[in-house]
Amino acid sequence: MDNTTGRDRSVSILVPVHNEADSVRPFLDELYTKSLSKLSNFEVLMLEDGSEDNTREVLGECEKIYPNLRAITDRNKVGYRVSVTRGIQNATKEWVLLMDGDGQIEPADIQVLLNCPT
Repeated sequence: MDNTTGRDRSVSILVPVHNEADSVRPFLDELYTKSLSKLSNFEVLMLEDGSEDNTREVLGECEKIYPNLRAITDRNKVGYRVSVTRGIQNATKEWVLLMDGDGQIEPADIQVLLNCPT
């Protein structure tokens, strides 16, 4: 059994987004406050899929603010599957967690998942 605690687990969090300029910053605020501030080894990959609004620009600003955040962007819409596959290929951590940026997954639940024994 692995004795690693949730805080010490290595996790890549993948978040596909499309035309979500207004919700990206509030989502990241909540994610970092409720969960990521409790982790020591993580990255967040925002998988932007050819948005027609200013989602790319908002993500560029967020990369300057949030530690361990990387935006992977595409000028053309490539679709959910391709975006997620690209995120998995770019993930550098041991665990990969996929979550939507629309609040369906409570960010605090990440800790519950990471604290499960392996």
